[in-house]
Amino acid sequence: MPKLMVHLSLCILIVPAFCMAGDFATIAASANKRVGGYHVETFNAQDALHDVAQREAVVIGVDAVLPEKREPIIFDFPGGTVADLLNMFVVQSPGYEWREDRGVIHVTRSHVSLTDVVISYPGAKNVKLRLMWEDLVRRPEVSSWLKTNSCRGETFVHPKDFKLHRGLVSIPAGSVTVSHFLDEVAIQSGGNYWSVLQRFSPKTHACYVSVAAW
Repeated sequence: MPKLMVHLSLCILIVPAFCMAGDFATIAASANKRVGGYHVETFNAQDALHDVAQREAVVIGVDAVLPEKREPIIFDFPGGTVADLLNMFVVQSPGYEWREDRGVIHVTRSHVSLTDVVISYPGAKNVKLRLMWEDLVRRPEVSSWLKTNSCRGETFVHPKDFKLHRGLVSIPAGSVTVSHFLDEVAIQSGGNYWSVLQRFSPKTHACYVSVAAW
């Protein structure tokens, strides 16, 4: 099935203040969760983190400026906590670091400031995951950031990426950062994963940003 490519060309206003839309849920701490040992082998860091989120049922958000060359991630985890697993991951992936925020694991590499942008959200009630994602990438604040930073939106989506069994999402109207918006979508939908990835083309020197939530 052909991929759907969504391109957004845009302009930025980053609001330095941070205010969340309503009371966002704090989920149970994830870093201390015990997990069994297993072999990790993926084409890149993002795939490895997505696998951890799905396998261990922990919510992970990835915010990374991608290296020009992405190396495969291969290691054997002997078992322990999610923190132990993530620490092994960062050893294999130089430049990455992680922290836990309200039960969500945030993994960064050269922080993408788009995640700090505050959007004025009109609110949503019992909305499907794909529609939440589409709404976010079309927000004027996101468009503004892309234009100001001379970046293009670049998102490739398969319909299968939006699983039919995902939960519906409700977010109250108000101001919220892109990062916390995506946290809430990942928690409520049960997708457990989101990413905001920035890359630079070595040929054209153009900047591209993709936003994923599934």
